[in-house]
Amino acid sequence: VLGRLGEELDVEAGREAAELAALSALATLRHELGTLDAVARIVSLRASINATPGFSAHTQVADAASELLVAVFGERGHHARIALGVSSLPVNLALELELLVEVTPPG
Repeated sequence: VLGRLGEELDVEAGREAAELAALSALATLRHELGTLDAVARIVSLRASINATPGFSAHTQVADAASELLVAVFGERGHHARIALGVSSLPVNLALELELLVEVTPPG
């Protein structure tokens, strides 16, 4: 999703972007680990949100990603989180997510 929150995008569009970014992260985890069952827990989530100076609903946007992770992993999905507003992101992305994940060792 491209655009800036508070300019081209509203909170709902930002929440959709956060859900899509979380789904993309889950797809990457599944690809790399072979299964999401290898995820012991989500440790933390960092959301960098492309927003205008007057935009103030950063936590509402990031909530969508957090809610998805809890829906997928249950208790293992609860995590620490930071939501930051930034003035720009590459190719005008609406947001970027960074996950720190604890993985169960194989075997």
